[in-house]
Amino acid sequence: MSRRVVMLTSVHPATDVRIFHKEARSLAAHGFETWVVGPHWRHETIEGVHIRALPEWMPRAARPAQWARLWRHALDLRPAVFHLHDPELLPLGATLAAAGQRVVYDAHEFYAVEVARREWLPRGTRRLAAAGVVAAEQAAFRYAAGVVTVTPAMARWFRGRGACNVALVRNLPRLADYPVPAHNTERPPRVVYLGTLSSDRGLAVIEEAATRLAAEGIEVEVVGPIPEGARPARVGAVKWRGRVPPWEVAAALGQAAVGWVPWQPTPNNALALPTKLLEYMAAGLPVVVSDVGELGSIVRAEGCGAVVPPADVAAHMAALRELARDPQRRSALGARARQAFERGYVWEREEERFVQWYGELVEGSA
Repeated sequence: MSRRVVMLTSVHPATDVRIFHKEARSLAAHGFETWVVGPHWRHETIEGVHIRALPEWMPRAARPAQWARLWRHALDLRPAVFHLHDPELLPLGATLAAAGQRVVYDAHEFYAVEVARREWLPRGTRRLAAAGVVAAEQAAFRYAAGVVTVTPAMARWFRGRGACNVALVRNLPRLADYPVPAHNTERPPRVVYLGTLSSDRGLAVIEEAATRLAAEGIEVEVVGPIPEGARPARVGAVKWRGRVPPWEVAAALGQAAVGWVPWQPTPNNALALPTKLLEYMAAGLPVVVSDVGELGSIVRAEGCGAVVPPADVAAHMAALRELARDPQRRSALGARARQAFERGYVWEREEERFVQWYGELVEGSA
């Protein structure tokens, strides 16, 4: 029986953390012949995973050419399962399913909600695009052999819309990537934000707070790129580290004292489980988060930081200031965060369920 799995993406890099470092590597380590077809600089095999490279960057208008290349690779590989990681590939999935192929759809987020807010789409087309995603997903629920979700809320939502064989595969950090951190008392009073910033993820809050905290000797560092919407006058108050590869994230967080998630209330943020929060916890950081969705619920339940009103810059600053200036308190909260991570948020436990689900899918018993 074939155990070849081909993961397809035209948007994410082939070495995307969820696609490659978690799902693909986990399957390869458990005896699946695993391929990833996606944007990359060359064909190669890494950690037992075979990569078929697509061009690394293409303008959105040229995406159909990317899909054509991906389609050719898909036909050439002929796996037991095609695993789709982008909603724009669902029409391809329908074609593959009609030809008798097994297809898995992996929804990284609530795309129907997110597409309706994407600023690069003309305002008058966003609702239409969101409706198209809903229709494509609804069709996928009828033909897909399995659907992968990232949060319990998403799993419930998809089941309620008719999806069968739904797997919950949370996007958790790998314990192997996060050795036990050093005591937080020894770290400088630095606040860190991990990832890409935008208006809905608190860009304005970070810009204003960083400007004022810098005057008090508290540095705010963003481990991610400078966003297009950043105001030049305030960029200088933030230390922009730029993107770092996945294997350097733990070291970057290990130089900070407090993790920060100033997300704003949007439908997608209210339903998401932010990986950055779990990475802060893995690094032994106390956290300051907005009272939005899972963010506030997890921090309150684990007692590992402060939960503040999303748009209240003064409240964010007060919580950050308190932790930055109190090494003993932040060390105690950071220890709680690390314990909570080890207890319930490590990828290695998620991996066991994911691989078992995949084995049942390939064997035809799911």
